Amino acid sequence: MTLASDESWLSRARRSALRRAADRGPLLGLEMLPPHASLRRYARASFDGLTEVVMLLPPPGAAPEEAGSSAVSKASDEPFLELQRWFLDLGVRVPALYDVDDEEGTIWLEDVGHTDFDAHLTATGDLRTGYLAALDTLAQLQRATAAATTLPDLVSGRSFDAALLRWELDHYREWRLEQELGLTLEPELRARLDAAFDDLVAKVAAIPSAVMHRDFQSHNLMVLGDELVVLDFQDAMTGPVVYDAVALLRDSYVEIPSDLLSELVRHYAQQAAGLPALAGHDAATIERWFFLQTVQRKLKDSGRFVFIDRVKKNPNFLPFIPSSLRYVKDALGRLPELAELSALLAQVDPALRTES
Repeated sequence: MTLASDESWLSRARRSALRRAADRGPLLGLEMLPPHASLRRYARASFDGLTEVVMLLPPPGAAPEEAGSSAVSKASDEPFLELQRWFLDLGVRVPALYDVDDEEGTIWLEDVGHTDFDAHLTATGDLRTGYLAALDTLAQLQRATAAATTLPDLVSGRSFDAALLRWELDHYREWRLEQELGLTLEPELRARLDAAFDDLVAKVAAIPSAVMHRDFQSHNLMVLGDELVVLDFQDAMTGPVVYDAVALLRDSYVEIPSDLLSELVRHYAQQAAGLPALAGHDAATIERWFFLQTVQRKLKDSGRFVFIDRVKKNPNFLPFIPSSLRYVKDALGRLPELAELSALLAQVDPALRTES
């Protein structure tokens, strides 16, 4: 895959910003923001007396960034736009939308500041208060979407189903085991691992479904005054109700001490128990689902980070593979029902062995 240089992204942003200056006053400055895992990029533009953020979409026809997401041919077709309006109507705090520039493939948004949730936690050192606030934001999003009279077709038409869950586990096998560790699994071992993955997928797919953000983690929450602003929601779909809580509390970028994690998972389970999708399910069941989903998501992440390095040529996520696999190991230790999968993973992945 050939990736655009910073200069080519900046040139697009500059052309779009100069058109935007007709409404906003002289363009005083423009800077590219650091890349993340996404193929899209962002820049901050300074006009006379204000700043805005411009989202630069991948080139037309680019492949979807995640399985289950959509590629678009022009900015005005970008799923972000419909979902931004929907979340805003539901009272979820998302960035305001200012303009769309189809010629350059850009979307102009409210500048919600420089401090993401990860940086905020680092600055304050108060993980408990921070995560309780983030869980409140998640609870608001889940209550609002559960109460919505209709869902956008983009959301109702995409499901984090068994096929997608299974694809993500194959992503771990292909990129973590085969590419990073250089393993070639013997047919019998491969068959046993496939069967254990199928069992995990069946358990996760049986979790009640709800609207999920899909990537509700610290780099997609911006701290603006006393608000948390939700970003990167364009891949929202239906799926396991606990998925977003796992993305938040088992974030590869922020490790939560074990005792605090247990408290936060209980807090989430108590909050979530009131959702329509969870009627009749107790907090202990929701906690079990949380750890089942953790195993699936964090195996995927450890493979995905290798993929981002090898295919997207971005090595910045490789340091987070160890924490992702520690989360898998911790979750497996809480789930006796996954003893077979735990034993197989310990056999093939050094990070998942008891002594590691």
